[in-house]
Amino acid sequence: MTEEPLPEHIESRCAAAAQNREPVLLVGTDPSLADRVAHRIHTLSGARLDHEFEERKKQCITQSCVGEALSPVGANGPREPSEWQNVLSVLQIFLSENDTVHLSDVESVAQPVQYCLAKELHASEFDARFIFSSTVDPTGWREEMYPGSDPLLMALKQCFRINVTDPASGPAPSSTGLTVKQDDNGGWVFELGAKQYSPVSGKAHGFHYLKILCDSPGIEFSPKQLRDRLKPNRVSPKAADTDRGRVRNAVDLVMDPERNIPFEVRNHLKKHGRLKTGAVCVYNPVPE
Repeated sequence: MTEEPLPEHIESRCAAAAQNREPVLLVGTDPSLADRVAHRIHTLSGARLDHEFEERKKQCITQSCVGEALSPVGANGPREPSEWQNVLSVLQIFLSENDTVHLSDVESVAQPVQYCLAKELHASEFDARFIFSSTVDPTGWREEMYPGSDPLLMALKQCFRINVTDPASGPAPSSTGLTVKQDDNGGWVFELGAKQYSPVSGKAHGFHYLKILCDSPGIEFSPKQLRDRLKPNRVSPKAADTDRGRVRNAVDLVMDPERNIPFEVRNHLKKHGRLKTGAVCVYNPVPE
């Protein structure tokens, strides 16, 4: 039996997520819908040619962070420190045997697992695709859930996010946000609401920064994170404020009227402070 299609607003976000292998965070109260979304992203990503691991299963597996395999409580009560090695070995098996690993209930992940996942997040030797899901929006993750310096949950707040909400159970995301994408000829296409504008040519880094911000509305990025996304292997600048200055200058260059960005798009970004670049960079379609 053919599975019921996903809501259009979720399907479009799945397509965007499938363009690369960056981690994804799903937020919603329906675990079954989150699982469908995870499998959809896996399907859209396509089968990956991998001669080194040609025996590897090209599949998506879902595992709860509070399930038996990763739970801080074992069959005989709370796990002893010596037992965690077995838990971490289970994670390594997931990564080595599956192309996509969907970890649900991530807001309750045990601390030893957090550090293991944070280490593998962008540098898995198996290149496994991570999809995390949470029934609690990151803004509602209580401080007592995790140490303030925890590397995994702090990193997930910056990930590409999909609000997994069925229109039948809640309102769909606003359609007034800005979408930025690059066409096959390298042109930048802006879509605002239901209107799509003619492609704008340009190689400025500011276009890429706008795309990252618009792909993750409401998510705060540091200038360093934006530049690392663009050039993952770059050498960090010596001056503390260099990243901030370069990101701001790159975005200002793109926003210049002579760069042919549509007036409506430029006005949308500037009005009410929807676009912010500084110590924190963020795009808020509906400003507070």
